[in-house]
Amino acid sequence: MKKNILILLLLINTVTFAEDKEQEDRWDLYQFKIYFENDLFGVATDSQYTSGEKFNLTYKVNNPTNFLYDTLISNEKETDIFLTFSIVNQLYTPVDIKETELIEDDRPYAGWTYFHTAMHKSSKNRLNSVSLKVGTIGPASYGEQIQNGIHTLIGVGLAHGWDNQLNNELGINLGYDYKFRYAPSLAFGWLQSAFVPYFEADLGNISTRASLGISVRVGYNIPKDFGLATLDNGVDSSIPVYKEQMQSLKKDFSFSLNFAASGSAVARDIFLDGNTFSASHSLEKNPFVAYASAGVSIRYKEVSVDFINTMNTKKAKNTEGYNQTVGTVIASWQF
Repeated sequence: MKKNILILLLLINTVTFAEDKEQEDRWDLYQFKIYFENDLFGVATDSQYTSGEKFNLTYKVNNPTNFLYDTLISNEKETDIFLTFSIVNQLYTPVDIKETELIEDDRPYAGWTYFHTAMHKSSKNRLNSVSLKVGTIGPASYGEQIQNGIHTLIGVGLAHGWDNQLNNELGINLGYDYKFRYAPSLAFGWLQSAFVPYFEADLGNISTRASLGISVRVGYNIPKDFGLATLDNGVDSSIPVYKEQMQSLKKDFSFSLNFAASGSAVARDIFLDGNTFSASHSLEKNPFVAYASAGVSIRYKEVSVDFINTMNTKKAKNTEGYNQTVGTVIASWQF
């Protein structure tokens, strides 16, 4: 009798443990992405915002029970939760990288190396995202070593003015994004489209700004997602709409042309305003900046490649030739 009771208690404990496990969050790896940005895709090279790299992991949260997910307010009852984790580096230099002395009428040298994480709540046509960036600018970001190491590798002249870069400073930035997706039917059955108006806000010692914009996709078997993002515009690329994360893979191939336009009101840009807590070189910024981009996306089975060419208006006052075009390449693997 005691033996039977013991067995029954063990079975009850096992079932209870299994139920508890089922109630826990489970993170499934959804996508791995590599971003590469550089101004070599534009007219100028190695000036202003010169390059950026990002390594990103995106997870789909199954059975999201953590109270933190409720901090993303949504009126939708049916939603998916995605988490993203990234390591990022960005480099900024003046136009003349051969000059060793401080160039007072051009932007400071700066490197920005940081960890970027975000939480996304998506429904059938809405996406809410909150994000956090934590890292460092200044010599501790290893911007000089990264840029000149790459230049040595590809046989390009070194940048000689890194002694004038911004000072070391811990960077902490919060971000919020809201997107709405509208996908109207087109005259041709095989041709699809999606329009995504969006609002973005950043708050921190690195960047404080608010942005409004819209992105557009047109093509064949276009991804059912909330569009693409560069390192500075948007949080993360390719966050799917609710219950659609695997639908685009039902067909082996997809293709789209992508367009976007946005405007930003900028209260702070450390890469022009200079260090927050110490004296450093700075340049007077324009408080309003506009962006326009065009590109293409191609996917075959689980592998996708996106290209975005982005042009921005002048970010700094009293400078010549400060319109800039930067290209972004995103290579993705969907699991």
